[in-house]
Amino acid sequence: MEPQKILQEKEINHSEPVIYMDKEEALENLMETLEEYEVDFDLSKLSKKELEILFSRYAGCIIDFHLENYHQKRGTFWRTKDILMKHGITEDEIMRAFDFC
Repeated sequence: MEPQKILQEKEINHSEPVIYMDKEEALENLMETLEEYEVDFDLSKLSKKELEILFSRYAGCIIDFHLENYHQKRGTFWRTKDILMKHGITEDEIMRAFDFC
């Protein structure tokens, strides 16, 4: 059976998002996490491509991790540590703030 047919049959609007967060909200969330964990890093240092990678990894972390203790956001920074370290964040800062395993 086709997905659209199933949704029509159940009277579910096929165009409504399952998960939705715009990039401004995502960036606000990530900036809040840096502040919460006292990491002095300016996300404006990242290039457009690097920010897109950060957003993509954040989306993956939303799926992979629960909300408690900023795990989704901290996981995003952990998964993006290679990019962050290119821009001056230290491995010690990453371990202190973002390693929750």
